[in-house]
Amino acid sequence: MASASVAAEINYVGDATAAAPNRLRLTPLFESLDNRVINALAGCTQEVSLAENHVLLRQGAEPQHLHVLLEGQVALWGTAPDGSSAVVEVIRPPGYFVLATVLTRLPYMMSARTVAPSRLLMIEVEGLHALLLREVPLANALLRAEALNFRSLVRQVQDLK
Repeated sequence: MASASVAAEINYVGDATAAAPNRLRLTPLFESLDNRVINALAGCTQEVSLAENHVLLRQGAEPQHLHVLLEGQVALWGTAPDGSSAVVEVIRPPGYFVLATVLTRLPYMMSARTVAPSRLLMIEVEGLHALLLREVPLANALLRAEALNFRSLVRQVQDLK
């Protein structure tokens, strides 16, 4: 993978607080939630614009955000103990990534970088977890998303046989 810095500049998009509820509402992950839950979720959400080749997260690091891709593309890649790496998936809008890692608070299993100029919603982990404790509809939406991801993964494995 090309070298890119995690510390590269992030461009925060305008008044993200005002725009976040509308952006969240338009994503399939959160479309079933009512306005009260969306507004609470928006309180821990930032909208960012990133240049191509911006590293969002590194394998082994602790999760900081759930990422929802609004525009662009993000490559997820893993590095083996021998140093070899492979792209596991390319995320396209309106995709999201690292949900399982965020929910379990376990270290990232992959790294992620933009492969095109991209715009994302970054939902802060601690705020999300606080909402999950009191907002059953949000917990149900995220549980459903992970169940659908697992189902898709099983189907892919079955297709390999």
